Amino acid sequence: MNQFSIIRKSQLEGAQRLDAEYYQPEYLAMSKKIKSMSSTRLGDIAFITDGEHGSPIWDENSGIKYFSSQFVNEGSLATEDIRFINTAINERNKRTQLKEGNILLSIVGKIGMAGIYQPTLTEMLQQ
Repeated sequence: MNQFSIIRKSQLEGAQRLDAEYYQPEYLAMSKKIKSMSSTRLGDIAFITDGEHGSPIWDENSGIKYFSSQFVNEGSLATEDIRFINTAINERNKRTQLKEGNILLSIVGKIGMAGIYQPTLTEMLQQ
């Protein structure tokens, strides 16, 4: 059965969304329901960074672990095949230095996965 929805030009979200799939009736209903709930923007309660964009310089002797999206699993971080980055790269990208309890979200590859950085657990898994 074919489905269609009619959207007024004034209802379009600027030039941001012109794809027809976005305006399917079930998605519009879901969006309306979500917008009616109270919420807090994640950026208002947490520091958000999008990681490191350059090509890492590897240094297996530095001891500085490099977690990319391929290491993010459901609730944790994989440690097999972990690589280590150069100290200078790590210093240049202080905003990407992990601290205990940081949450890593995968926005490429396995999109939507989230893992918590727990150094103690990470160290145990590597042994």
